Amino acid sequence: MTKLPAGIAEVVASGLRLMHHRWAMGSRVPMAFAFAATALVSSASRAQTPDSADALFARGVELMKTRDYAQACPQLARSLRLAPTPGGYFTLAECHRLNQEPVAAVVNYSAYLRAVDALEPGERSREADRSRIARSQREGLLAHVAQVRLRLPGNAPADTRVSEVGGGEFAPQQLDTWLPMTPGMHTFVVQTARGKRAVRVDLEAGTREAVPLELPASPSSKRPAKHEGAPRSRTHEGRTSGESAGKSNTLAWISLGVGGAGLVTSAAFGVLALSKKSSIDDNCGLGGRATACNADGKAAADSAQTYALVGTIGFAVGVVGIGTGTTLLLTSGDEPSRSARVGLRGSW
Repeated sequence: MTKLPAGIAEVVASGLRLMHHRWAMGSRVPMAFAFAATALVSSASRAQTPDSADALFARGVELMKTRDYAQACPQLARSLRLAPTPGGYFTLAECHRLNQEPVAAVVNYSAYLRAVDALEPGERSREADRSRIARSQREGLLAHVAQVRLRLPGNAPADTRVSEVGGGEFAPQQLDTWLPMTPGMHTFVVQTARGKRAVRVDLEAGTREAVPLELPASPSSKRPAKHEGAPRSRTHEGRTSGESAGKSNTLAWISLGVGGAGLVTSAAFGVLALSKKSSIDDNCGLGGRATACNADGKAAADSAQTYALVGTIGFAVGVVGIGTGTTLLLTSGDEPSRSARVGLRGSW
């Protein structure tokens, strides 16, 4: 059996001296206890691992003792890549937790628990205490991270790749499973032979969000389809020729209605103006002067002028409305063919 890495025994001995340290990130397990237990069991599980992995692990533990977690975590991660062990995952998770990196800590606590589940029953029972610590730490950290589940459609090609802008590509086994992530805005990109398609998601701490991913559109769907012989062609303004003709007919009948109302109004007020003539004749022309009127004659003359003015305006509106409506009705029959020609040119 390989000799235990230097410094591991010191870690266990220093456990009691470190009990006064603060608990990290709200954990209910004292940092010194978790640290000492990690080093003790991890070193035992590494008895048969390569010396390079042991040396990296020992160096990482020594750096953790000095609270240089920023340097310790990379050393432990390199050791773990060379010789994966349950204790290695647990130690790295503790390092990330103490370095205020909750996402990385959750990832490694989860990896540790999966590794323990794969052990033989006897070996698994020896990890019982540390498994409880890992679960407790992970549950406490989940309040500080967001969880996302990326789901591809069932018809996704085998070569579909999913990545995060600024975060690298996801392995196939990472899809359709809950992944811890830093809260905030994330952009996920789906890439196939057709192209790329991105989706932006704003993730909140302590929440879970399933994100359905969509495949990039095929190149043919991006070009407008050519429809020959269609009964209703689309104009350059986005309206069909049938819609345009219907609108012209509607405006024609409205114009005819307004024109008719104007002529009726003109006739009515013309009659009212004529009705005042007898009163004007009886009360005006006093003293031989045509403009000399008594009070009744003046009132009748004023009313006649007002009625005549309204009648004139109504007549003008009537003529314009009748003329416009007639023109629209006569020309609406040519609108479909004209719109169809414009629409055909616009579709190319």
